[in-house]
Amino acid sequence: MNGKNEKFLGVKTRRRSSVNKIWFGDHIYAMEDPKILSILSKHNEDRIEFTDYAWEITSKNKPKNRLILVSVNEKYMYVTEPTSYRIRERIPISRFETIKISQLADNFFVISIENGCDIFLQCSGKTELISRLGQLYEAQTMEKLTVLCTNRFTFRHEKKKIRKVLFEETNEDHVLIHIFD
Repeated sequence: MNGKNEKFLGVKTRRRSSVNKIWFGDHIYAMEDPKILSILSKHNEDRIEFTDYAWEITSKNKPKNRLILVSVNEKYMYVTEPTSYRIRERIPISRFETIKISQLADNFFVISIENGCDIFLQCSGKTELISRLGQLYEAQTMEKLTVLCTNRFTFRHEKKKIRKVLFEETNEDHVLIHIFD
């Protein structure tokens, strides 16, 4: 099956490797890790909807390895350090405003947070993560989570600083990303 013919949300080109991908939810087997379970129990969580490793693009445009956890009970997304499991962000899914993705075959997306800084991530499980976040958001708010699919958008990398992102296709298998202040 050609990835160019498969579209996520009807407009986003999918990578060839993601077209027939099986969704697991807990990609790192977090429910078997006592350290993660201990952290989650402190927040009244006992079930995970999704886990995967991701790269967070920092305000200095540097990628930082992160572990993404999406909980079921309290409906939060956790962004943690992948080895120490220190929680960097604990965001109620109901505070999501928009998820921004390009139309090209890439792993990047931005989650816009109400009254907060946006999170710019690269994750190989992006399609599954966005789908699951949308389901949890709708279950909690009774509204659909807005997913903006465009090759040019802005995001808040600090409270009052806005950056522009431009996605450009260089050839069939590569996407170039430009980030401007």
